[in-house]
Amino acid sequence: MTSPRFENRWNWSTIAALVAVVTSLGGFFVTYGQMQTRLDYIEERREASASLMLGLEGRIRALEASGARQDERLAGIYNLLNRIDTRLERIERAD
Repeated sequence: MTSPRFENRWNWSTIAALVAVVTSLGGFFVTYGQMQTRLDYIEERREASASLMLGLEGRIRALEASGARQDERLAGIYNLLNRIDTRLERIERAD
């Protein structure tokens, strides 16, 4: 009776395939981590931009209100000048 023989099933092609699979999985996880980091950065920048937009919107509203008040004051000045012009015309006709 012969003793059992040990067969080495891990030949070079099997080891090379295993290294390729492990390398591919490692590359996948590294790429996924980098993409996740980039997405987190993009989300942070989006939130900062949204906050900035809200601040700018408030400033624009304030400037619009200020411009409307100035328009009303200017209209009042034009009305006063028209009344003065009308009075001057009456005075000139009276002379």
